[in-house]
Amino acid sequence: MKKFTFKWMLLVSMVCWAVVSTANATTFTNWYGDNDGCGGQATETGEVTFWDPVDPDLDVRGANDPSNTDRWTYKSELPLVWTHTFSEDDLQAINNLNDNTSVTLEIASAGLENYGEAKVYVCGNEIGGLTQNSHKNINTFDISNYLVNIIDSSDLQVYVRKLDGTGAFPTDNWILDYSKITFCDDKPLSVPEPSVLLLMSSGVLAFGTVSRRLKKRQK
Repeated sequence: MKKFTFKWMLLVSMVCWAVVSTANATTFTNWYGDNDGCGGQATETGEVTFWDPVDPDLDVRGANDPSNTDRWTYKSELPLVWTHTFSEDDLQAINNLNDNTSVTLEIASAGLENYGEAKVYVCGNEIGGLTQNSHKNINTFDISNYLVNIIDSSDLQVYVRKLDGTGAFPTDNWILDYSKITFCDDKPLSVPEPSVLLLMSSGVLAFGTVSRRLKKRQK
């Protein structure tokens, strides 16, 4: 009976060693605006149709769209500033992330032409620029270094500043479709649970006991 017990413990321990709990990466997002192609006016392949000499103030915002999305943004409104806010549940989830968490900022814009650079700033620091052509463009920036700012202040301020350029239009009008922050918690795929570790230890102990008994019998 004892011999069977030791072998059983050893078998269970070996199985638990091979089959440990798997933890999937946690991903969640925080949106400003919505991904509707600038109110249905812009695509990745077609020209933006916001530019209308008859109605240059065309505004196709939906009922839930922020005031500075899905409409033309003019020079007088720059820099265009918006803020991502985070609820208590968001902050709790963020605090539970591990050290490998990546944070990205994705900005969808349209209507920009090459009449001056459009620079993006987070917490007052320049992080890059927006692609400039008349189609809808999506630019992604790594803002992992600003994770602590989000935790400390419960929000994150982003703004775009258009630098004066040269040509027929010293500055350019453009549209903000949405701004999205994505948190990805890249946990390792295999994470042994405490109960698994206990079984592993039992298996090692059983293996040692069986080995000693076999040696005695051989003598």
